[in-house]
Amino acid sequence: MSSSAKKPTHQHAIIHLLRSTSFLLVIAGLVACRPREWKQYSHPEDGVAFSLPSEPVMTEKSFEAKAGHGNTRSYRTDSAGFGAPLYEVSVTTYPNDLDVKVSLENFKTKLSENGTKKIVNDHPIALQSYSGEEFDLETDKVHERLRYYVVKNRVVGVFVVMSAGEPFPVDMDRFFHSLQLLDAAK
Repeated sequence: MSSSAKKPTHQHAIIHLLRSTSFLLVIAGLVACRPREWKQYSHPEDGVAFSLPSEPVMTEKSFEAKAGHGNTRSYRTDSAGFGAPLYEVSVTTYPNDLDVKVSLENFKTKLSENGTKKIVNDHPIALQSYSGEEFDLETDKVHERLRYYVVKNRVVGVFVVMSAGEPFPVDMDRFFHSLQLLDAAK
């Protein structure tokens, strides 16, 4: 046998490197494409449970409104900037039960009052016998799909936010349908 058959050539080394690199790229692609792990989160203090693809970040704020002193807790994913969907559940609590129609109209008016936001695809919905509305909110920077329900003295909002021009995520309905009202008995 010749000595060239026993020693790897420069060409063989390059082929081996390309095969190794290709294998690593395939593995990295499979890891990146794997479905996100969704987990159920329960917040009995707010009367809601829902699923998210990551641990929610909770924020809380108090405010004064016509209906009295209120409090809002929001649970959202960290979207790491737009391009990734932002999922959020908010629960706004008031001191007294709310009029469903007036409350939903007030929310839509507040959302679009400065004229930079446009409400489209507005239609009624219900969750566990509570009335609500679903609509899209569009601006030059983002578009959102929102669902709001009036539950006794609370307004429960569920929404997905995307950069303008980006399609809504394929798992958006999964998120919306995961919402459960834990204290929904009327």
